[in-house]
Amino acid sequence: MNLDMITTTLTRVESARALHDLLLLVVATPAAYVHAPIADHLKSQGLLAEFESHSDRIVAGSLNTLKRASTKLAGGFEAIDRLRNQARHSLEVERRRITQASKTTKAVLTDRAKRLSSDLAAAREDLLLLTRLLERALSQGRQYATESGNAALKDRCAREQTELLDMMTLRQTSPARLMLIKGDHAAKADSP
Repeated sequence: MNLDMITTTLTRVESARALHDLLLLVVATPAAYVHAPIADHLKSQGLLAEFESHSDRIVAGSLNTLKRASTKLAGGFEAIDRLRNQARHSLEVERRRITQASKTTKAVLTDRAKRLSSDLAAAREDLLLLTRLLERALSQGRQYATESGNAALKDRCAREQTELLDMMTLRQTSPARLMLIKGDHAAKADSP
């Protein structure tokens, strides 16, 4: 194998990896790619192989060349083809969402409400997980401070953890009782 063939093979493998990564991005954020050039190349394997993007370091080639280069990737060409289909589907869903967004029919509003409800549930789960992680970190911090035997460290740990817990309960505090900070001056709002 000569140097040009090795360079070409490496370039094709890098291109296949870049194409794989781009397809992952399309699946994850279809709104950003609805009008992108990649959208027109997802209809078939052959069109995907012909896709070229210098900014993404993807070179066009034949389908067989893409399949050969993909053997070096985890999942091979099957993974790329699966991502192509997922990306195509994601873009179709996004296009439908865009066209329906301007309509205010009962069905569209119901779908939007379901999607927002689902997003809210996911956000609540994430918040619960993050709260549990913070509580665990606080518990571990208390344990380490106690085990250190250093009274100053224990006091500092207790003080800082109290501040963190106060921040966690901020959402439950009425806005009238919060401290309003303007520059270097702090003014307490009138208490109810």
